[in-house]
Amino acid sequence: MAQQRSSGNTQQSEQTVRSAPAFRGTLGSAQVLYTTLRGISNGKKDQHATCELDAQGLQFVVTDKSLAAQGLANLSSKLFEVWDLCGNGSLRFRVNLTVLLQCLGILGKELTDTMLKLSYHDDEECFNLHLVEGRVVTECKIRTLFDELRADGPVEIDNDDHASMDDDDNDDDGDNDDGDDAVRRSLRAGARGARADFQADFRSAATVNRMVVKSAQLRDAFAELGELTGAATVAVLMSPKKPFFRLSADGQLASCSVDFPQGDESFSSMKCEEHMVRTYRASLLQLAGRALPFADKTFVRMNKHGTLGLQHLIQQSDGVKSYVEFYVLSDAGDASHLDQDHDNGEDEHGGLTHPYDDANSAGEQLASPADSDHGFEAPTEAADPSQASAFSSTHSIY
Repeated sequence: MAQQRSSGNTQQSEQTVRSAPAFRGTLGSAQVLYTTLRGISNGKKDQHATCELDAQGLQFVVTDKSLAAQGLANLSSKLFEVWDLCGNGSLRFRVNLTVLLQCLGILGKELTDTMLKLSYHDDEECFNLHLVEGRVVTECKIRTLFDELRADGPVEIDNDDHASMDDDDNDDDGDNDDGDDAVRRSLRAGARGARADFQADFRSAATVNRMVVKSAQLRDAFAELGELTGAATVAVLMSPKKPFFRLSADGQLASCSVDFPQGDESFSSMKCEEHMVRTYRASLLQLAGRALPFADKTFVRMNKHGTLGLQHLIQQSDGVKSYVEFYVLSDAGDASHLDQDHDNGEDEHGGLTHPYDDANSAGEQLASPADSDHGFEAPTEAADPSQASAFSSTHSIY
């Protein structure tokens, strides 16, 4: 009998261990997670995100099915009142992002005073949410999905791909598409073995142009371009010379270009080393701009391969900061029609203010609360007060 009781106690102890959560965390305000996740949502019912947790914090990753864009929503572990991985170094699972947002918004879209408790159980394979608002407690269990990662690691990239990327790094004109094609092949090869890492691929090439723009101004520019019927691509120009930063698109009946001139109040800082013009799918840029309505500043970068990086700083009402990042591969289309203002005799370094330190590139230190660690800097005065106005837009009717 004693042996049976001992066996029963052991079985009960094992059951207790199995039911313990692999992760638990508490946010003082559910609004932080809800707003941040809206920045990477495309609104479709079948959108899924990979959730990755480690000592630094929580990250949700969404990847476009064509492997042309990837979005990341980052929350530092320091934002959580409770952060416990329960002995696990890291966790990763997939979840339906649309369902998660619906659960978070079940009490309404204003969740500042709603406490959020998160947990994940390996045995249940469920992501659990507890929303606490006063005496009202809402519990949601979301079934997670199997993360289809091969156990044998990423697929090796052949030598031709490496050669193409190396050749592009040595290309001085910055307009060769070979490097971008190599990036696409690299991401597709990596996706067959593990999650495609756009952030790592972006950093593998030198960042030649970067600037911090007020999100409200960029949102208005995106809205103007979005009104063009039939505009499939958007051309992005970044240059140390006039017009410095331009967004342009051609529709079926009209075209539109939006300029951010030197000294414009939209910029906090800017550093452009090369004149580059690349086109991007309009639908992907619109997705990358989903966080603009509730972002404060946006860090815009373009690397040697023409990949565009957008990082949005979201500052909540209680001062809490979170970040949404998007990386978009350039389209194969030609954007040479935007090159008309190049070589106009402007000073080579005109419009440069407060250059960044490359060591402080965006997103390198997720847990750091300092803006400089994410590439953001305090706003500076416009170089020319007479030009300190909102962006200018030009429309052409065919």
